[in-house]
Amino acid sequence: MSTFGQYIRDYFSFSKGQRNGSLVLLSLIIIMLIVYFSLPAFIKPYWEKSSGFAEEIKVFESSHKTPEKKHLTPFAFDPNELTAEKWTELGLSEKQVRIIMNFRDKGGKFYDKEDLKKMYSISAEEYSILEPFIEIKKTAPFGHEEDLKTESTFAPFTFDPNALPQLDYRKLGLNEGQIRNIESYMAAGGKFISKEDFKKIYTISNDDFNRLEAYILLPSRDSLKKPAVSRHDVGLPIVEINGADTSMLENLKGVGAAFAGRIIKYRNLLGGFYKKEQLLEVFGMDTARYAGFAGQLEINSELIKKKNLNTVEFKELLKHPYLEYYLVKSIFDYKDKNGRFDSVAELCKVNLIYKELYEKISPYLYVENKK
Repeated sequence: MSTFGQYIRDYFSFSKGQRNGSLVLLSLIIIMLIVYFSLPAFIKPYWEKSSGFAEEIKVFESSHKTPEKKHLTPFAFDPNELTAEKWTELGLSEKQVRIIMNFRDKGGKFYDKEDLKKMYSISAEEYSILEPFIEIKKTAPFGHEEDLKTESTFAPFTFDPNALPQLDYRKLGLNEGQIRNIESYMAAGGKFISKEDFKKIYTISNDDFNRLEAYILLPSRDSLKKPAVSRHDVGLPIVEINGADTSMLENLKGVGAAFAGRIIKYRNLLGGFYKKEQLLEVFGMDTARYAGFAGQLEINSELIKKKNLNTVEFKELLKHPYLEYYLVKSIFDYKDKNGRFDSVAELCKVNLIYKELYEKISPYLYVENKK
C-alpha cells in the first residue's frame, strides 16, 4: 500500500518549473479577462462613430422586407360597362383584366353578381371584397329573355356606322366590347354597305340590331339588290367553299392567291363554314369584296369537320377560333361534374356559354347517341 500511495503522490505532484509555468498561465488568463470586459469602456466601435450607420441599417432592412400584397381599391361599378383602365384602378392585374375583356369581346355578359365570381381569374377573396360594389343593370340571361321586359334607358338617334365616334356608340347603349369589335372591323378595312352589315358584327345581338335598325343611315340589303342575272350570262363559276382548293377559290371575283390561302387557313381552323357570311371573318375581307363574289358561293354543310363533345381533347377544342381558355375550361369543368353531355344543346347550361357563342360553336360539335 505504501508503494501505491507513494506512486499517487509522485503522479499528482508538480515540480518547481511546472508550478511556475502554471502561475504564469493563470496570470495571463486573468489579465485577458480584465482587458476583455474593460476595453469597451475605453474604446468605442468604429461603426458607432458613423452618424449615418443606423439609417443605413434601416434602409437595408426595409429593402429586404416581403412586398405587401396589392390591395383592391373598390368603387361602385357595372362589370358589363367597365373599361380596362377602370378594372386596373380596381386593383386587378393585367392578366385578370385581359381575361374579363376577352370574355366581353366575345359577347359575354354578367347577369348577376355571382357571374363575376365564375371568372377563373377572380379569387374568392377578391370577389368577397368587390361584391358589395357590383351594380349590374337588369338584363335577361340566355334562355330567359321573355322573363324580363324593361324599357331601355338609351334614346337611339340616326347614325352612319361608318363614321360614328366611339362616344356616340356608348350613347346608343353598346358596351366596350361591341365598340372595340366595330373599330377593329373598320381598322381592317371593313365597311358597312347595308343595314344588315351592322348585324354581322358578332357581338351585336339580334335585340341590339332590332333596336337600332330603324336609325341606321344605310339602305337595306333588299334595296341594293339588282335584277337577277343568269349565272350563265355572267359567266362566273359557282364555288363550294368547304371543299374548294386554292385554285378553285381564285375563281371567285376579287379573290387572288393570297386571299384564297387565307380562306383555306381560316376554314381549317374553324372546321368549315356553315354560312357564307363567315368569310367576312377572314383577315382583310371587307363587305365590298365579299359582295362581289357572294353570289358565286355554295356551302355543303356535310363537309364541316365536327368534334365529339364528349371525347374531344382540351387542347384540340382550345384551337377553335371561337373559344378561349376560360370558355374551354368551363366546358370541361361541367363535363367533369356531370360525366358527359347528352346533347350539344346542353352547352347552354355551362357557365360562361352565352347565346351568341352557342349559336356560333354548336355547328362544329356533336354528341354520339348512348348505346
